[in-house]
Amino acid sequence: MDDDTDDQESEKIKRWSSFQLDDAFERDKIMMKEKLDQLEIEIDEGFDASPEKARHFNFMAYLYWKFDDRPKAFAFVERAENLQEGANLITQCNKIIFNKESGEHSRAQKLLQTVKNDILTQEKPKIKANAEIAYCYSRLGPKYHGKAVQLFRKAIDDIYPERNIAWEYGLALSLRRQSHIFQMSQPSDFKPDENKKEAANLLYGVVSSPVSTYRQIKAWSWCELGKIIHINTHLDEIIDTLKTETEIIDNTRCFEEALKLCPNDPYVLQLYGTHLRYNNQLQKSREVFQRVLGLRDENISRHHLALTLKRMVEKTRRKVPHPLSVYFRNQRKDNQHQPGSLSLNHNFKAKIKSPRYVCISPDDQLLLEAVEHLKKSIEMCAGFNTARYDLGLIYRMLDKPDEALKYFAYITSSNCGKMNDHKYPMQLVNAYEQQAICKLEIIEKESNTERKNEHRYDARQCLWNALTVISGIIGAVPNLKTTCQCFPTLKILLQNEEKCSETLKDLAELHEKMGYTEESIKFVKEIYEIDNDPKMLKKLADNYLKVGDFENAICTLLLLQYTKEIGESDISLFIDAYINGARDSLKKGNFEMAKIRLSKAYGTIFSDSNIAIQDKREDESFPDVLILDGCGEEDVCRWVKPIISTFVSFIQLHVVVNYTDCPPGVRIPKYLEKTMFQARCILLILHECDDANKDSFIELALEQLALYHRTKTLLIRIKGCHLEFPGCRELELSFDPAMSENNVMQGTLLSNILEKMTETFRKFKK
Repeated sequence: MDDDTDDQESEKIKRWSSFQLDDAFERDKIMMKEKLDQLEIEIDEGFDASPEKARHFNFMAYLYWKFDDRPKAFAFVERAENLQEGANLITQCNKIIFNKESGEHSRAQKLLQTVKNDILTQEKPKIKANAEIAYCYSRLGPKYHGKAVQLFRKAIDDIYPERNIAWEYGLALSLRRQSHIFQMSQPSDFKPDENKKEAANLLYGVVSSPVSTYRQIKAWSWCELGKIIHINTHLDEIIDTLKTETEIIDNTRCFEEALKLCPNDPYVLQLYGTHLRYNNQLQKSREVFQRVLGLRDENISRHHLALTLKRMVEKTRRKVPHPLSVYFRNQRKDNQHQPGSLSLNHNFKAKIKSPRYVCISPDDQLLLEAVEHLKKSIEMCAGFNTARYDLGLIYRMLDKPDEALKYFAYITSSNCGKMNDHKYPMQLVNAYEQQAICKLEIIEKESNTERKNEHRYDARQCLWNALTVISGIIGAVPNLKTTCQCFPTLKILLQNEEKCSETLKDLAELHEKMGYTEESIKFVKEIYEIDNDPKMLKKLADNYLKVGDFENAICTLLLLQYTKEIGESDISLFIDAYINGARDSLKKGNFEMAKIRLSKAYGTIFSDSNIAIQDKREDESFPDVLILDGCGEEDVCRWVKPIISTFVSFIQLHVVVNYTDCPPGVRIPKYLEKTMFQARCILLILHECDDANKDSFIELALEQLALYHRTKTLLIRIKGCHLEFPGCRELELSFDPAMSENNVMQGTLLSNILEKMTETFRKFKK
């Protein structure tokens, strides 16, 4: 076998083996080692069926191999093989790689032939292999849940109409996890309501399945349903199914059903203990978690037991006045940016778990016990930052902000200041907020003025860091705008400082980051009044555009123009203001203002485009716009008429179509060459037409255009046309030619054309 063939075979085998996980392994070996330790703890637990245990063993075999424990790797791949009735593609491909890398090439080759000639010729083993890798990704944390969802979906779709309960549960679990705000890794993909609904439908399908096996998976599914259904709600409010079946299912019923199926399953008991805590049955929750630890000592169970102990302290001291620091006692009034539903905000604040205030309870025995559980949890899993964060909160409750600060700072220290690259942004926001709050609490105990100033500076920096992260995710999580701690806290700190342009700049930026643009405008105006800085005019115009105040945006830009500090980017602001202002006028029915603004936009674009029009002084008849359309119709094409009408009647431009203005005696190619050179811009219209009728002169002109005039050409493609003319910006149009006299249609068409022209000229200026 030559080297190329061998490499191809190796890649094919890797594609159907656990070694697909190599990228994840190399990215985080510590996490993978912790995952192996966790799998070892789970190994003696019962599984509903052999395939589920086999995938567990395959995963362990792979991890043992990657950590150079080859005897265990071979042992577990054999255990996986012995559990299965038919051949498992993942198991066999793992064996091939294990043997090949051990120098057993003959054995590897025999296995390879079996896989190639038998297993890979069948579709079902491939489908099962995809589902098995999906299971592995689902065990690797939030960063990989998207990959798990993708592979589980594919496996479920490919096996249809057959069902696999374990895969449906795996997909539902991954979707439910993706709906949790702390497991959000990509804000653009964060769709909690959609994911919860789909997960609930899948889980209800699992628990309703008539299959008598899979008791464990059914029990887990009941628990997951219980996590999705909020207190005082029922399943029929979440999923679309027969109401009579689901209107009696609440979260308590879900856990009752789970306990009937698997009363001693550690995972079921762990989720049940969490459910009891949410329902304020705290002593019972504590007892359940202690029972779980007796069955299986795991970091997550210790973490949840600590949270129950913390909650017991909070409930006991609910009616006791919290001994808050002087700083927080003085700042308990909400600022004006905390509107909306108090219930909604309260629930969301509870969910994001970043409290400004905690009840102080020094030396409380329950809190001290919680500290020990969390420390042990972190010892068992070094990357368990959620436990680290909760440990920081408990140290705050113990009135030890210095100690709490260490744990919050640890979470952010690994980020190295790259706020936008953090894999779990909400965790980072909370850690920065809590660092700042700790610093402010420390200030109250500090007597040294210099140290106070240092702590105050650190607090501000942490709050700015939190705001930087929030500004990137606020679109996905809008509730953060009114519930985060960093905004009101930082605002108070800034307002307490001396009023100067630097403080005002910070206040303007603070409000802008949080989307309070109108408030930001007020501060920018004050800064300009103090400093008379042209940069503030640009900032002001930009903010006016954001809030849709186009009149003030244009006036501000005109003022900036008089300062002679205007640059190319400011010209772009002018164009954006005119175009978007015109669109706003169209919506309001002010067509005359729309025409004025579009005319101004056109003039600004071409005064800034530096397009050569050498013959302008000599020949005032040069066209503003040359339209090229090669369909060959005798009269003006029906697709071109609305465009001509728009330019001529809406902003009175000189428009030429093809060579209709060619004087007698002038050769058409020469005329087109000169007109393309003279025109301010060229519109190339592409639409379906009969090849036999195409205009040969226009075909020749397009060759010239491609060589010399791309910089001022906009391709207008009529929807449905698939012709190509590479290298030009294009605009796809879909309109009714009969509406060519409609002001709104004309204005919208023209604004879209001008916007694309602007992109074209900006592109070629770079």
